[in-house]
Amino acid sequence: IKPISINPDLPEGRGPTGQALREGTYFVCQDVEHDPMVAPWRQEQLSRGYYSSMAVPIKKSGVISGAITVYAPEKNFFNDAEISLMLAAAEDITFALDFLAKEELRVNAEKQLKESEEKFRTLVEKSLAGVYIIQDNVFTYINSRFARIFGYDHPDEIIGKLGIEDLTAPSDLERVRNQISIRLNGTINSVHYTTKARRKDQSFLYIEVAGSLILFKDKPAILGTLFDISYQVEEEIRIGKAVIDAQEKERQQIGMELHDNVK
Repeated sequence: IKPISINPDLPEGRGPTGQALREGTYFVCQDVEHDPMVAPWRQEQLSRGYYSSMAVPIKKSGVISGAITVYAPEKNFFNDAEISLMLAAAEDITFALDFLAKEELRVNAEKQLKESEEKFRTLVEKSLAGVYIIQDNVFTYINSRFARIFGYDHPDEIIGKLGIEDLTAPSDLERVRNQISIRLNGTINSVHYTTKARRKDQSFLYIEVAGSLILFKDKPAILGTLFDISYQVEEEIRIGKAVIDAQEKERQQIGMELHDNVK
Protein backbone atom coordinates (compact mmCIF):
# COMPACT_ATOMS: atom_id res chain seq x y z
CA ILE A 1 0.00 0.00 0.00
CA LYS A 2 1.32 3.40 -0.99
CA PRO A 3 2.05 5.73 1.94
CA ILE A 4 0.26 9.06 2.42
CA SER A 5 2.27 12.28 2.52
CA ILE A 6 1.51 15.95 3.17
CA ASN A 7 4.22 17.08 0.76
CA PRO A 8 2.41 18.69 -2.21
CA ASP A 9 5.43 18.01 -4.45
CA LEU A 10 4.89 14.26 -4.19
CA PRO A 11 2.03 12.35 -5.84
CA GLU A 12 1.34 10.73 -2.44
CA GLY A 13 0.79 14.23 -1.00
CA ARG A 14 -1.88 15.27 -3.51
CA GLY A 15 -4.53 12.77 -2.50
CA PRO A 16 -7.66 13.65 -0.45
CA THR A 17 -6.08 12.73 2.89
CA GLY A 18 -2.79 14.54 2.30
CA GLN A 19 -4.57 17.69 1.17
CA ALA A 20 -7.01 17.57 4.09
CA LEU A 21 -4.10 17.30 6.53
CA ARG A 22 -2.19 20.07 4.81
CA GLU A 23 -4.96 22.59 4.14
CA GLY A 24 -7.36 21.89 7.02
CA THR A 25 -10.47 21.35 4.92
CA TYR A 26 -12.25 18.33 3.47
CA PHE A 27 -11.54 16.81 0.03
CA VAL A 28 -13.75 14.48 -2.00
CA CYS A 29 -12.89 12.08 -4.79
CA GLN A 30 -16.08 11.13 -6.62
CA ASP A 31 -14.44 8.82 -9.18
CA VAL A 32 -11.50 6.71 -8.02
CA GLU A 33 -11.27 5.09 -11.45
CA HIS A 34 -10.44 8.33 -13.29
CA ASP A 35 -9.48 11.04 -10.70
CA PRO A 36 -5.71 11.74 -11.00
CA MET A 37 -5.32 12.77 -7.35
CA VAL A 38 -5.81 9.16 -6.19
CA ALA A 39 -3.52 7.66 -8.86
CA PRO A 40 -0.96 6.25 -6.35
CA TRP A 41 -3.69 4.18 -4.64
CA ARG A 42 -6.11 3.58 -7.55
CA GLN A 43 -5.49 -0.12 -8.11
CA GLU A 44 -5.54 -0.91 -4.41
CA GLN A 45 -8.80 0.95 -3.85
CA LEU A 46 -10.50 -0.53 -6.93
CA SER A 47 -9.45 -4.03 -5.86
CA ARG A 48 -11.29 -3.40 -2.62
CA GLY A 49 -14.38 -2.05 -4.37
CA TYR A 50 -13.82 1.62 -3.47
CA TYR A 51 -15.11 3.99 -6.17
CA SER A 52 -15.28 7.27 -4.25
CA SER A 53 -13.72 8.67 -1.06
CA MET A 54 -13.75 11.64 1.28
CA ALA A 55 -11.11 12.90 3.73
CA VAL A 56 -11.93 15.24 6.64
CA PRO A 57 -9.27 16.80 8.92
CA ILE A 58 -9.47 16.28 12.68
CA LYS A 59 -8.26 19.01 15.00
CA LYS A 60 -7.09 18.90 18.60
CA SER A 61 -6.87 22.17 20.50
CA GLY A 62 -7.20 24.01 17.18
CA VAL A 63 -4.31 22.15 15.54
CA ILE A 64 -4.74 19.52 12.80
CA SER A 65 -3.80 16.20 14.37
CA GLY A 66 -5.20 13.68 11.90
CA ALA A 67 -7.87 12.93 9.34
CA ILE A 68 -10.75 10.56 8.73
CA THR A 69 -10.95 9.02 5.27
CA VAL A 70 -14.05 7.06 4.28
CA TYR A 71 -14.74 5.11 1.09
CA ALA A 72 -17.93 4.21 -0.81
CA PRO A 73 -18.65 1.36 -3.26
CA GLU A 74 -20.09 3.67 -5.92
CA LYS A 75 -19.14 6.79 -7.84
CA ASN A 76 -20.47 10.24 -6.85
CA PHE A 77 -21.55 8.88 -3.46
CA PHE A 78 -20.70 11.97 -1.42
CA ASN A 79 -23.56 14.41 -2.01
CA ASP A 80 -24.32 17.41 0.21
CA ALA A 81 -26.09 15.28 2.80
CA GLU A 82 -23.22 12.81 3.09
CA ILE A 83 -20.67 15.61 3.26
CA SER A 84 -22.61 17.36 6.04
CA LEU A 85 -22.84 14.08 7.93
CA MET A 86 -19.09 13.53 7.71
CA LEU A 87 -18.31 17.11 8.75
CA ALA A 88 -20.59 16.72 11.78
CA ALA A 89 -18.85 13.46 12.73
CA ALA A 90 -15.47 15.18 12.46
CA GLU A 91 -16.69 18.00 14.72
CA ASP A 92 -17.85 15.44 17.28
CA ILE A 93 -14.45 13.76 17.24
CA THR A 94 -12.70 17.12 17.54
CA PHE A 95 -14.91 18.02 20.50
CA ALA A 96 -14.15 14.68 22.15
CA LEU A 97 -10.40 15.11 21.63
CA ASP A 98 -10.50 18.64 23.06
CA PHE A 99 -12.47 17.38 26.05
CA LEU A 100 -9.98 14.59 26.66
CA ALA A 101 -7.08 17.03 26.32
CA LYS A 102 -8.66 19.43 28.82
CA GLU A 103 -9.44 16.57 31.16
CA GLU A 104 -5.83 15.42 30.94
CA LEU A 105 -4.64 18.95 31.72
CA ARG A 106 -7.05 19.14 34.66
CA VAL A 107 -5.91 15.80 36.05
CA ASN A 108 -2.24 16.77 35.64
CA ALA A 109 -2.88 20.16 37.27
CA GLU A 110 -4.62 18.50 40.21
CA LYS A 111 -1.77 16.01 40.51
CA GLN A 112 0.83 18.77 40.47
CA LEU A 113 -1.17 20.80 42.98
CA LYS A 114 -1.47 17.79 45.27
CA GLU A 115 2.26 17.11 45.00
CA SER A 116 3.02 20.78 45.73
CA GLU A 117 0.72 20.75 48.75
CA GLU A 118 2.34 17.57 50.04
CA LYS A 119 5.82 19.07 49.61
CA PHE A 120 4.70 22.28 51.32
CA ARG A 121 3.11 20.34 54.18
CA THR A 122 6.19 18.14 54.64
CA LEU A 123 8.44 21.20 54.60
CA VAL A 124 6.46 23.28 57.06
CA GLU A 125 5.68 20.39 59.41
CA LYS A 126 9.42 19.82 59.85
CA SER A 127 10.12 23.52 60.24
CA LEU A 128 11.43 24.88 63.54
CA ALA A 129 9.32 27.99 62.92
CA GLY A 130 5.62 28.34 63.48
CA VAL A 131 4.03 28.67 60.03
CA TYR A 132 0.58 30.10 59.47
CA ILE A 133 -1.88 31.41 56.90
CA ILE A 134 -4.41 33.94 58.11
CA GLN A 135 -7.39 35.00 56.01
CA ASP A 136 -10.45 37.04 56.95
CA ASN A 137 -8.93 37.41 60.43
CA VAL A 138 -9.00 33.62 61.01
CA PHE A 139 -6.10 31.16 60.89
CA THR A 140 -6.86 28.90 57.93
CA TYR A 141 -3.61 26.94 58.25
CA ILE A 142 -0.98 26.45 60.95
CA ASN A 143 1.71 23.81 61.44
CA SER A 144 2.24 21.75 64.57
CA ARG A 145 5.10 23.97 65.72
CA PHE A 146 2.79 26.98 65.70
CA ALA A 147 0.29 25.14 67.90
CA ARG A 148 3.00 24.09 70.39
CA ILE A 149 4.38 27.63 70.64
CA PHE A 150 0.97 28.83 71.80
CA GLY A 151 0.39 25.87 74.11
CA TYR A 152 -2.16 23.96 72.02
CA ASP A 153 -2.04 20.20 71.57
CA HIS A 154 -3.16 20.13 67.94
CA PRO A 155 -3.56 22.60 65.03
CA ASP A 156 -7.27 21.75 64.80
CA GLU A 157 -7.80 23.67 68.04
CA ILE A 158 -6.86 26.85 66.15
CA ILE A 159 -7.57 26.37 62.42
CA GLY A 160 -10.86 27.98 61.44
CA LYS A 161 -11.66 28.82 65.06
CA LEU A 162 -9.22 31.42 66.35
CA GLY A 163 -7.97 34.75 65.05
CA ILE A 164 -5.28 37.27 65.97
CA GLU A 165 -7.32 38.67 68.86
CA ASP A 166 -7.21 35.25 70.53
CA LEU A 167 -3.43 34.89 70.34
CA THR A 168 -2.24 38.48 70.76
CA ALA A 169 -1.68 40.36 74.02
CA PRO A 170 -4.33 43.08 74.38
CA SER A 171 -1.62 45.74 74.63
CA ASP A 172 -0.28 44.82 71.16
CA LEU A 173 -3.52 43.89 69.38
CA GLU A 174 -4.03 47.21 67.59
CA ARG A 175 -0.44 47.23 66.30
CA VAL A 176 -0.74 43.65 64.98
CA ARG A 177 -4.04 44.47 63.27
CA ASN A 178 -2.33 47.41 61.58
CA GLN A 179 0.55 45.21 60.39
CA ILE A 180 -1.95 42.86 58.74
CA SER A 181 -4.00 45.71 57.29
CA ILE A 182 -1.08 47.43 55.55
CA ARG A 183 -0.31 44.17 53.74
CA LEU A 184 -3.88 43.38 52.74
CA ASN A 185 -4.49 46.88 51.37
CA GLY A 186 -1.29 46.73 49.33
CA THR A 187 0.72 49.37 51.18
CA ILE A 188 3.60 46.91 51.59
CA ASN A 189 3.91 43.22 50.76
CA SER A 190 5.93 41.95 53.72
CA VAL A 191 6.75 42.91 57.31
CA HIS A 192 9.07 41.78 60.10
CA TYR A 193 8.31 42.74 63.69
CA THR A 194 8.28 41.58 67.33
CA THR A 195 5.14 41.46 69.43
CA LYS A 196 3.72 40.18 72.68
CA ALA A 197 1.41 37.19 72.29
CA ARG A 198 -0.90 35.09 74.46
CA ARG A 199 -0.84 31.35 75.06
CA LYS A 200 -3.78 29.02 75.59
CA ASP A 201 -3.28 29.24 79.39
CA GLN A 202 -3.40 33.08 79.10
CA SER A 203 0.29 33.48 79.92
CA PHE A 204 2.28 35.80 77.71
CA LEU A 205 5.22 35.25 75.38
CA TYR A 206 7.22 37.29 72.90
CA ILE A 207 7.32 36.28 69.23
CA GLU A 208 9.25 37.45 66.18
CA VAL A 209 6.98 37.54 63.11
CA ALA A 210 7.69 37.72 59.38
CA GLY A 211 4.76 37.68 56.97
CA SER A 212 3.91 38.33 53.32
CA LEU A 213 0.80 38.93 51.24
CA ILE A 214 -0.30 35.93 49.12
CA LEU A 215 -3.34 34.66 47.24
CA PHE A 216 -4.87 31.64 48.95
CA LYS A 217 -7.82 30.01 47.21
CA ASP A 218 -8.10 33.11 45.01
CA LYS A 219 -8.40 35.47 47.99
CA PRO A 220 -5.81 37.73 49.71
CA ALA A 221 -4.20 36.14 52.75
CA ILE A 222 -1.11 36.46 54.93
CA LEU A 223 1.53 33.73 54.92
CA GLY A 224 3.92 34.05 57.81
CA THR A 225 6.43 32.46 60.15
CA LEU A 226 7.10 33.16 63.80
CA PHE A 227 9.60 32.21 66.51
CA ASP A 228 9.25 32.21 70.27
CA ILE A 229 11.85 34.73 71.48
CA SER A 230 10.57 34.97 75.04
CA TYR A 231 13.89 33.80 76.50
CA GLN A 232 15.90 36.41 74.59
CA VAL A 233 13.48 39.21 75.51
CA GLU A 234 13.32 38.17 79.15
CA GLU A 235 17.12 37.94 79.23
CA GLU A 236 17.39 41.44 77.79
CA ILE A 237 14.92 42.67 80.40
CA ARG A 238 16.91 40.94 83.16
CA ILE A 239 20.19 42.41 81.91
CA GLY A 240 18.62 45.84 81.57
CA LYS A 241 17.26 45.64 85.11
CA ALA A 242 20.65 44.50 86.40
CA VAL A 243 22.32 47.46 84.69
CA ILE A 244 19.79 49.88 86.16
CA ASP A 245 20.16 48.32 89.64
CA ALA A 246 23.95 48.56 89.35
CA GLN A 247 23.73 52.19 88.27
CA GLU A 248 21.37 52.98 91.13
CA LYS A 249 23.63 51.20 93.61
CA GLU A 250 26.61 53.12 92.25
CA ARG A 251 24.75 56.42 92.61
CA GLN A 252 23.84 55.55 96.18
CA GLN A 253 27.43 54.65 96.97
CA ILE A 254 28.75 57.87 95.42
CA GLY A 255 26.11 59.81 97.36
CA MET A 256 27.17 58.18 100.63
CA GLU A 257 30.84 58.91 99.94
CA LEU A 258 30.08 62.52 99.16
CA HIS A 259 28.03 62.76 102.31
CA ASP A 260 30.84 61.27 104.41
CA ASN A 261 33.45 63.50 102.81
CA VAL A 262 31.36 66.58 103.53
CA LYS A 263 31.12 65.56 107.16
